[in-house]
Amino acid sequence: MKAEAFNLIENCLPYAYLSIGEEIQIELNNRLADMALMVNQFWKESIDRDYEPDANLSYVIEKYLTGVAGLFKAYYFIKQNKMSVAWDYLIDAQHDLAFGLRYQDNEYMANFALRLGELERNLFPPQVFTSSGTTFKSASCNICGNEYGSCGHVAGRLYMGSVCGKIINDFEADHMAIVDHPKDKCCRVYAYKNAGRYIDKLTSLPLEEDDDVTSIDHAEKVEDDGIMKIKMIAMRARVGGTIEKFERVPNSEQ
Repeated sequence: MKAEAFNLIENCLPYAYLSIGEEIQIELNNRLADMALMVNQFWKESIDRDYEPDANLSYVIEKYLTGVAGLFKAYYFIKQNKMSVAWDYLIDAQHDLAFGLRYQDNEYMANFALRLGELERNLFPPQVFTSSGTTFKSASCNICGNEYGSCGHVAGRLYMGSVCGKIINDFEADHMAIVDHPKDKCCRVYAYKNAGRYIDKLTSLPLEEDDDVTSIDHAEKVEDDGIMKIKMIAMRARVGGTIEKFERVPNSEQ
């Protein structure tokens, strides 16, 4: 399964350029989606066998697959002139590769991750990032459901193919700040007011009321203080082991 997944990735990367035909990248995205489903099934079987090394390997491979697919999606939405959605997919691809590399070194994928950073800098203008501060009374462990700190699970570690994290209870937003190095680059100032109109930070064009500035993979909160519009990610909605398929090329019949 590992060899098959990496063979697919190696076959995809020669086509991971903006100029490559949309139809080709859609087909490769769908092949990555099929492979991700196979990896997800392998993860479930590993849990049934109670064999943690294979379960953790499944997590790493799934992140590599979604990272490559994320770049194809970013290119797709650039070609659809939906730059905000394209930005989010590129940032998500960076996140996925970073998580995969955190748990297993791979020089080939590390080089690809560096390439995504270069694409961010070359395809898009510099962005202004935001970060929110919160206070909370307690947190639960997402692995076992018990109060975090009382169960022995450590946030950031892999357990049977799942990353331990804190489920925050009773939290309150404390403040919002402009930062140079955010945890999530999807949290950003996406528009600013100039001469009475909001200007898109990615395109430098006036922001229309019906402009699509959200990604289908995010539940987002948009703040408008009358000077700038700020997009804050409220939660992640991606389901592990899945990659959204494109059924056909939009506008192909027009």
